[in-house]
Amino acid sequence: MSYFSDYINYTHIEYLQQKKLYRSTIFAGIGAFTGFIALFVYGLCHLCFEDIMVSAVYSDGIFYYINYPLRKLSEFLPFSLAELLLYVAIICFTVFLIITIYNTVVAVKLYFRIKRSGKHPEKRFMFRAAENFALRISAVFCFLIAAFIFLGGINYTGATFAERAGYRLGGYTVSQLEELCLYLGQNVSNTRQALVTNPDGSINEQYYAYTPYRLAAEAKVAYNRLPAEYNSRHKDYPVVKFAYSSNIMSNIHITGIYPYVFPESVVNINTPIMSLPHTVCHEMAHQRGFAREDEANFIAYMACLQSDNPLMAYSAYYTAFTYAMDELYYYDSITWKIIMNAVDSGVRDDIEREHAYWKQFDTISSDFTSSVNNTYLTIMDVQDGVQSYSRMVELLLAEAVRSGTIE
Repeated sequence: MSYFSDYINYTHIEYLQQKKLYRSTIFAGIGAFTGFIALFVYGLCHLCFEDIMVSAVYSDGIFYYINYPLRKLSEFLPFSLAELLLYVAIICFTVFLIITIYNTVVAVKLYFRIKRSGKHPEKRFMFRAAENFALRISAVFCFLIAAFIFLGGINYTGATFAERAGYRLGGYTVSQLEELCLYLGQNVSNTRQALVTNPDGSINEQYYAYTPYRLAAEAKVAYNRLPAEYNSRHKDYPVVKFAYSSNIMSNIHITGIYPYVFPESVVNINTPIMSLPHTVCHEMAHQRGFAREDEANFIAYMACLQSDNPLMAYSAYYTAFTYAMDELYYYDSITWKIIMNAVDSGVRDDIEREHAYWKQFDTISSDFTSSVNNTYLTIMDVQDGVQSYSRMVELLLAEAVRSGTIE
């Protein structure tokens, strides 16, 4: 009776397994084909078409329209749909994994019971649930790759902002870098003194104009004031969404993210106030087709300076100043010290406060996140990985020379 029952169960489960495996194989095949087409198109754009053509056709056209329906959906939601979908994906993956483990355990037990009866069931029977899991996850991964490429990843193959704007990069002297640091130091000090502060000198985050959600709305207005060369020709982009999981983002050193599979800029609301406006504008730059990190940093700098809110101007100069000073320290630490001592004490205090904030989250997980981001950028042909953020300094120098700020 026991053997007969086991054999019936075995036959029934094997039939169901083979049926699921057949469907999963088809699903995986469609996913692999879709991923292949996406990678082929990406390679075609990268190797066969002129960068400026990719920018004109995709970045300034297709990129906007292909994301339009999802952007409009995002506008009507008070929360980040991208963040919600991430939670749903994690829950679904976990549930699917648990079910797979359970089915595998049941299959293994049944396999050995039948084998002890003198029969020889197929060994593959024990692991078909795992095969089904692997096939479906692989298919989902391929679809995500395709979505990433078609919904924004192609922007990495387009012309750089410097090429489109006619900037000359490289060839600048340490003297010009010092001039840039002096210019930024003066402006960061002036804008810092214009801010409303607490008795201890820190920025008053409760001041009505400095609430994060108002900053996001003001960032959108600031972007619409940017000249065309610094901005997308389209203006109707939704505002940034602030993450409910901001505490988690802080723990892994993430200030913001633009997940290309869903066109929504998501920002860590706990980002220190002196950097928050620039971070908001940085993610909005990605949303407008500026994929490279140095370009997003520079465009965010230019956008913040268009705002009437002094905090946004301060955030622009603060971020630019810290990047430029990091570069100067490498070449001339003595001049770096002179300039740093000359800026407003509030600026130096803000640098220390921001450093202290992120220092408390220096963990293995934050190091891992940085490594993943570095790998991602390298794969996208950003050769210096996370160091590319600091290439903003080259764009700052180019802009300063062109505008006559420095010689």
